[in-house]
Amino acid sequence: MIQTAKALAAFLAFSLVDLPALAENRKPARPQTGAASTEIQGGEQQIKRLKERQEYLLKMHDLMHQIRDAKTDEERERFKLEHLKLLQTRMSPHDPDMMQEHIQKLMEQGSEMPKRSNE
Repeated sequence: MIQTAKALAAFLAFSLVDLPALAENRKPARPQTGAASTEIQGGEQQIKRLKERQEYLLKMHDLMHQIRDAKTDEERERFKLEHLKLLQTRMSPHDPDMMQEHIQKLMEQGSEMPKRSNE
């Protein structure tokens, strides 16, 4: 137990001694050029898309509960139709999230496809 404590103390001492050397080699936290503003804008756009996606998922979740809890068949069908319309707007080819998912699936399929023998 004492040997373990000594080894841990030695390790901590050596790691603290090396901290200034690591700090000198560290890159600046933010780029000094205009690239930082581009990164921030890209991050803001991503956050906006994520919030939109979250709103969509919450609305779909609420609709599913309304369908489940509907008292009459007419009410249930109305909620199902609303659910379907929301799905159709989400599946639009102009939706950036759907396009990104589609491209990612195509890339994954491309890497898994066997090579042609007639090439």
